[in-house]
Amino acid sequence: MYIISIVIEERTKEAVRVQEVLTKFGNNIISRLGLHNPEPNENDIIIVAYNNKSTIEDFRKELEEIKNIRVNIMEA
Repeated sequence: MYIISIVIEERTKEAVRVQEVLTKFGNNIISRLGLHNPEPNENDIIIVAYNNKSTIEDFRKELEEIKNIRVNIMEA
């Protein structure tokens, strides 16, 4: 199981692309939580995902291809 944090620094510009990646890897997502961020136009997402490490790394790579995104992954 993996815990993935995603910070979208320019939500209005990048939200659609982020959603496309989340949909693509949706079968791997167990839970998803959007968090309020007091910074204007910034959004935080916490995801609990399950699959092999290779698939999770593919997920990370696709997210990191999007500008203004920070991704951190912790294996639980």
